Amino acid sequence: MTTFEHYYYIDESLKGAVAAGALGLASLTSGADPADASPAITFTSPSKTPIKVSPSPTYNPSFIQEVKEAENSVKAGWRGNKFYPYPSPEGGTATIGYGHKLTTSESKSGKYSSGLTEAEATALLFKDLRTSEDRLKRHLRLKYSVDYNTLKLNQKQILLDFTFNIGNVTTKFPKFTQHVLNRDKAGMIKEHERKYKDKKGRYHRLQDRNERTLRFIQDQF
Repeated sequence: MTTFEHYYYIDESLKGAVAAGALGLASLTSGADPADASPAITFTSPSKTPIKVSPSPTYNPSFIQEVKEAENSVKAGWRGNKFYPYPSPEGGTATIGYGHKLTTSESKSGKYSSGLTEAEATALLFKDLRTSEDRLKRHLRLKYSVDYNTLKLNQKQILLDFTFNIGNVTTKFPKFTQHVLNRDKAGMIKEHERKYKDKKGRYHRLQDRNERTLRFIQDQF
């Protein structure tokens, strides 16, 4: 049986809401001050011991829903009310839930072979976003001497989305990153498009994700 010690369970009082998709259907929230964002959510471990996650106000319901839609709107791997690993378009190890690409050890061990419920997949997404946010903070500090915490909410969200999706945004999309930091809307629109390379070496535009990013830039900057 799969164990879940490496990620958080959603709090019992929120499981029903998560499973029902009640985290919201709106697009990314506007560029309001972080203080205006929704409060962080508390998780519990399988033993029901509370785990305070409060990673940042970035994780508001509309942002989480937008990431879910961008990562897996078709619910790939969903059957029998659970998510199961499915082949990644870019090759390599499989993906499960909302953009979690299995590590080599996870793939070899069959860690997620028994599947994830909607609540468990959402909890795993929160954990992955927090890891991505920690990386983003470090990358911005090292390359631009920028304190992530000083950015506006819309800047944090768009850079976090890129980091979660493609890795180090500061090296893979340096021009785009600089435009976000400068709040240069025209520059962001020019440099926002993402592609991926399939296992045969062919490049493909991430059409849905690019359209979502463009919409966010146009509406929120």
